[in-house]
Amino acid sequence: MYLGIIDWALGRDKEFGGKSIWWIKGFAGTGKSAIARSVAEQSSDEGLLLGAFFFGATDPTRNHVGKLVATLSSQISIILPQFRDAVSTIVEDDPLIFDRSIGTQFSTLITRPLSAILSHRSTPSSTTPCLIIIDGVDECSAIEGQHDLLFMLQEATNTTPLIRFLVCSRPESHLKGFFGSPRMIPIVRNVFLGNDYVSREDIRTYIEAKFKQIKEEHVFKHTLPEAWPTPAMIDNLVYRSSGQFIYAVTIVKYMESPRHRPDQRLGALDALYRHIISKAENLPVVLDILSFMICYPWAEVDTMEQLLQLEQGEAEIMLADLNSIVKFLTEDGPPARVGWLHQSLKDFLTDPDRAGDFYRDLLAERLKHVARAITIYSTLVDHGPEKRLPNSLTAPIEYFVHEIRLCNGRGTPHLALQYVSPVVIQALREYGPYGPRWGGERLDCKDDAHIIVYDQKFWFWFMFYLDLMEDVLGKRFWE
Repeated sequence: MYLGIIDWALGRDKEFGGKSIWWIKGFAGTGKSAIARSVAEQSSDEGLLLGAFFFGATDPTRNHVGKLVATLSSQISIILPQFRDAVSTIVEDDPLIFDRSIGTQFSTLITRPLSAILSHRSTPSSTTPCLIIIDGVDECSAIEGQHDLLFMLQEATNTTPLIRFLVCSRPESHLKGFFGSPRMIPIVRNVFLGNDYVSREDIRTYIEAKFKQIKEEHVFKHTLPEAWPTPAMIDNLVYRSSGQFIYAVTIVKYMESPRHRPDQRLGALDALYRHIISKAENLPVVLDILSFMICYPWAEVDTMEQLLQLEQGEAEIMLADLNSIVKFLTEDGPPARVGWLHQSLKDFLTDPDRAGDFYRDLLAERLKHVARAITIYSTLVDHGPEKRLPNSLTAPIEYFVHEIRLCNGRGTPHLALQYVSPVVIQALREYGPYGPRWGGERLDCKDDAHIIVYDQKFWFWFMFYLDLMEDVLGKRFWE
């Protein structure tokens, strides 16, 4: 990729050489920042870099646009003496320039001086710095600031066409909208870093090279076994990376540090997950959705929305800010399922020590799902046979039937009590006439009329669950 970026920056790319902005977009962990830093280091060594700014959501000095222009102008001043002289004059004439809008700062301190210096050149040159890198635009805390930044880059391409801007970010919806607008399409090249772009072999090569470096340079290299790391260890790390470069980078950081516990060394990845999830507009509902995805990875979106009491299409809206870590899978229509882009995210969410406030007890969540399924099922009597249930709505009850039967089969029926809770009992009491009858009588599950009204699969599992609950709680419960 580096050679492609250099060819583009120097105008040697016949297909995209005329585009002034290269937008590298990718989900969290696909290696955007690693690529940006690598390009910055190598292009600086070759004398092509003008400046670089790396936004950081957790760094108060880098999570806003306030320091952007000052940082870039300072970097460019070191590289181009003419630029330094021009900026010094501007600041002397207007000492308050850094208090003005970001657009005014950029045009006054970056665009105009560079335009004047490069005005005599008609094409980029390998001897003239021409590349500005801006990484992590989505980590700028204010969306307004992100828009201001992108607008000023657009303006800069009009006055300084020889300057190339490499921009890296997650594919947030508002950024996709901006870069996909008619005014931007002619000047922007889009590259998406998906699982295919950062292949498993690329990740394997990186891990093997870094582990070799650790064996040769680590302070405790003499304590490492000769066979470390084993091929199986490398295979496991490559598999767990799920095609995401950040996982490999994080593991390497973890292995390189001799001073921290393993759980502390995972903090970098955990902090990234926490930041992305915390940006969700309705955090409690989003956590409900993520928990549901862990419990029933095969369930359809409509099942999720019914069991979580969401309106149709609401799940996609709720997860709009999380498209860097989850993806909607479609099949010629509305989203059918939601999938994970990072398998390690499930490990984070199910570990109370790592997830903290984001942790959800999956058993408690499943009990709520069962209660909701019973409520949905019972109320269908008012809607007639045309009201059908999603195929996967039985998933919560099927799970509990399986677990209760395991407890009974192992001779530990007392453990089955955990699969019954007040929220489930309340649902059964409220809709008792359609499930168990008070006094011990039960609706016959072979009643054809009711099988027509209710989904047959759900009816079977529902009655099976009630049978097992009676065994667990005792039949007097219903009396």
